[in-house]
Order: sequence, then C-alpha cells, then structure tokens
Amino acid sequence: MKLSDNGPKFFVVTWDGWESSLEPTEDVLAELNLVVDKQLSDQERLRLFFPLPQGAWAGQVLKMQTSHGEVQFNLKQRVVRLVELDVTHRQRIDEIHAADKADAPWFTVQAAEFIGDQFVVVARQQLKDAVRLARIELIDRKGARKRVLLEGRMPESMLTHLLFPSPNRQIVLAHLLDATGQRSEIHVIRLDGQVLDKVDTGEIH
Repeated sequence: MKLSDNGPKFFVVTWDGWESSLEPTEDVLAELNLVVDKQLSDQERLRLFFPLPQGAWAGQVLKMQTSHGEVQFNLKQRVVRLVELDVTHRQRIDEIHAADKADAPWFTVQAAEFIGDQFVVVARQQLKDAVRLARIELIDRKGARKRVLLEGRMPESMLTHLLFPSPNRQIVLAHLLDATGQRSEIHVIRLDGQVLDKVDTGEIH
C-alpha cells in the first residue's frame, strides 16, 4: 500500500521489481476512511486495528481477517475486497474484544491459532504504556482459561512481526524484546504451551 493525496493505492510487487495495481472496492475504501475519522473514540479506533490480521495464502488470493471483515487481495482479478466474516471468525474476534474490555488496560495486538483451534496464542500490550510491557498468553477456548507464557517488551516498530504460526499450525514463534528492551528474542511455543527454545537475535539498533 502506498499513500497518495487521493488516498491509499494498492500494488503487487514481484521479486524482479515489476508493479501491478490492485483496485479496492468501495467498501474497502470506506473502511480505510474510518482510520482518519476524528469522531471515533480511542476504543473504537483500537477495534479497527486490533487484533492485527495475519495473511493466509489461498492460491491467487491473500486473505486477512479484521474486525470489520475479511480483506481479500485477489491477484488474478487485481482487486481488493472486503467480505463478511463467517460466524466462527466473528465469534473469535468478539471473544478477544470482550476479554480486552474485562482486562483493561491490556489489549490483544495479535493472535495465532494452533491446529484444532482449541488453543490460541495471543500477544498483548498495555494501552498507552511508554515502556511497552508485553505478554504472550495461551488461551484454552474449550476450558475457558488462559495462562501467561512469556513477559517482555514490545518491539516498537514491528507490530506485525510478533507471532508466526507454522504452516501446519503445530508451533508458533513469538517475537519479544527482553526486559531491558535492548535484545530481540524469538521463542518456539508448542501446542501444550511449552516454550521449547529461545533464540537470541541480538541487540536492537
């Protein structure tokens, strides 16, 4: 996405540098206009963005689930659409928003599901916290319970790079800073919530 005086423009860029434009539908543009709507409260604005979507590749379509619907980037038809969420995904996002409301000032930045969909890993942060305290939590939907797996600090400019589910959804990689906020660490989390390993990726510059 590139910003211009006439609003955001969407492109597909291949490895050899060629760009092809994608045309957003009117409902996509309407959602983007909400981002700059000054009448929205802070809580309403948070619901626009969080939990941050993760893309799922399905042939020629990249699908990203947001609170307001599933954004579909169709590379074959060269169009960006907003599709209504199915009942299951609508319920999951509503559950996250309800948990955030009950656990304020903590809110969910990103979520990644394991295979089977009973367990989900969430990255959470304190709202308006200059220190950027963060938690990685394991949610058991079936047992209606949760536990904190990791605590650290949020990478300031890397919000979309916190949780990485493996293609088979049997493990999730979680990216945090250490308590001092100086070193970057990637943790390997298994379905049962056990942290199998930690990779220290060095100082943040």
